[in-house]
Amino acid sequence: MDHETTIVALSSGQGKSTHALVRASGPNAWFGAKNLGISVDSRVFKRAHLRIHGTILPVMVGGFPANGSFTGQETVEIQLVNNPFLIHSVLKALIKATSGRFAEAGEFTARSFLHGNISLSAAEGVCATISANNDAELAGASLLRKGALAKATEPIAEEIIRVLAL
Repeated sequence: MDHETTIVALSSGQGKSTHALVRASGPNAWFGAKNLGISVDSRVFKRAHLRIHGTILPVMVGGFPANGSFTGQETVEIQLVNNPFLIHSVLKALIKATSGRFAEAGEFTARSFLHGNISLSAAEGVCATISANNDAELAGASLLRKGALAKATEPIAEEIIRVLAL
């Protein structure tokens, strides 16, 4: 998995909602947004207009610097009307503008882990949250994200290290 190319994906769930969220993360995320005529301000969500297929599309845009994003890389989020054609068009435009590619499943979370923003058990918790099918699975995933597994196993791991050192 290449971690230096800017990745782009639909970050909101499929279904019936009024809006969708498209996310780009990587070294060219902000530059790509500017290539599309959108100015990005750090940690500010604001109105903008995006030209898609000769039509001006009103959107909301937020930007996060590398040191303030989930992935540990520059991130741009674009909120737009939940229309599959428009979403696909914005995704393609962002990929072209950033010289990026579609994100693989779990890649935003993997980048967060690799940049030290979350632990491995928290990353597993994100995966478990996404795939949860009932309340019990969701509760278990929440415990993983909050580090319950790491807190429970840390004393055991430290004792094993101490015994091995002896």
